[in-house]
Amino acid sequence: MLEFVLISIDLKDPKILEQNAPNEKRTLDTQLHDSNDPNVKVPTKTGLLKIPKTFYTPFKDSQLYSPYDLSFEKNLAYRYSLNNVKEDTWKRLCISPLKQYKSFNVLSEFITEMGRILPRDETGCSAKHQRQLAKAIRRCRGIGLLSTTQRHPTYLESKRKYYMNKKGAIEEA
Repeated sequence: MLEFVLISIDLKDPKILEQNAPNEKRTLDTQLHDSNDPNVKVPTKTGLLKIPKTFYTPFKDSQLYSPYDLSFEKNLAYRYSLNNVKEDTWKRLCISPLKQYKSFNVLSEFITEMGRILPRDETGCSAKHQRQLAKAIRRCRGIGLLSTTQRHPTYLESKRKYYMNKKGAIEEA
């Protein structure tokens, strides 16, 4: 059986008013306080350290994110995705893609089987060279040296062999 106990509290009691004073300024003590256990010391104020960018995923203002985005695995994936930058072929060779608009055999390496220009993450080009590469491919198509709808079968076969060797499915004889 439950019993209810009614407690009356006098709100004008000076002890209660003293404990709940709204204008009372409370300061944090920066010294270590001793607890009941002599082996435990609890700091009241700790210094905040700046977290390196490799340990969190940067979010933009008003961007939605899920709890998985805050997990450690997601942050590891973000951290390692930054390092997977390919070297720019055009920069290494000190050649501008715009000057290669007449060499369709070189430009055909940067288009898909259906004739679409490969994205930057697959070509490994910098933003500047990717724009120049797209412009050179469009010029080559305009001249009529490169097909707009598909890749030439001879270049298609060489690329297919390369990717099959890379995956380990077929070895070149």
